[in-house]
Amino acid sequence: MLAGVGEKLEVLDLSGGLMSSLTDEALESVVRHCPNLTSLYVSLHKYITGVSLLPLLREPERAEKLICLNLSCKFVRRFISRCIE
Repeated sequence: MLAGVGEKLEVLDLSGGLMSSLTDEALESVVRHCPNLTSLYVSLHKYITGVSLLPLLREPERAEKLICLNLSCKFVRRFISRCIE
């Protein structure tokens, strides 16, 4: 699904109870297929470590597009420490 519409997505909200089974693999697919994201909301997901989000922040062209990255999960500290390594 993302392969077909991902390039058009600018805002994606993957927060809330219905997405509680989201994994890093699924998030990796979002990162791969949605190069024009300006806002991404990810919260309350116990299976996400955040590693799959690193390309959004490490690739300057993509990082410049990202206006809002809302992370709210128990692994945020681990994710942030990996970003600054």
